[in-house]
Amino acid sequence: MSKSENQIIILQKLIQTEKKMKKSVLFFLNPKSILLLVLLQPVFSLSGRTMVVQNPDSLRRAEIHSHYRYMASMSLGLLPGSNKVTYFVPVSLQVSQGFLHISGVYTGLTIGVETFHPDILPVAFELRRYLLHGSIHPWIGFKTGYSISLNEESYFSWASDYSGGFTFGGGGGISYDISDKASFWFSLGYRYQELRGKTTDYYNHTSTNILKYNRVEFRLGVSFH
Repeated sequence: MSKSENQIIILQKLIQTEKKMKKSVLFFLNPKSILLLVLLQPVFSLSGRTMVVQNPDSLRRAEIHSHYRYMASMSLGLLPGSNKVTYFVPVSLQVSQGFLHISGVYTGLTIGVETFHPDILPVAFELRRYLLHGSIHPWIGFKTGYSISLNEESYFSWASDYSGGFTFGGGGGISYDISDKASFWFSLGYRYQELRGKTTDYYNHTSTNILKYNRVEFRLGVSFH
């Protein structure tokens, strides 16, 4: 192949390349092409927001986090009421941890120490429904669970060993926000506590005992959320 022929081939390739570049420029300058690129821009975007929306797992986690918030409470209570079992007012110290839904429904687990006869450790599921949104929240709720006896009682002629028993209660209260992260509250309600055990007398006779408490429950507490 002669030198002149090589020059002709190179010139033809340059002309073809120039034509392709002109077509590309005309394509991008076409109004339809510009509109298409504008419509497709969010798809090709690499921003963090676009990536979150396109990830179903991240979207579900963000939605759950926005609907629920963790809440912990600590409260001191009195359980007055007269019966043949105790002649004093039991004192109750409880802590509760759970989650508050955006709709105002709280679910959590409560554990504490109470000076019944004998002393007990209640473990209960708690459900609350907050009725209003704002700095003051009236609410209603209930608890149900099981209480474990913490000690054995003995006197001169007999000894009692209680294993524990069923417990439940319900009532209402008012919560007041003292900051964005904490609130003070009080409640008034009803409390039922049952304790089952065995009593052995001086003659080594054993009998089964069931203690039943029906008490008014008054509590003062603080919550962190």
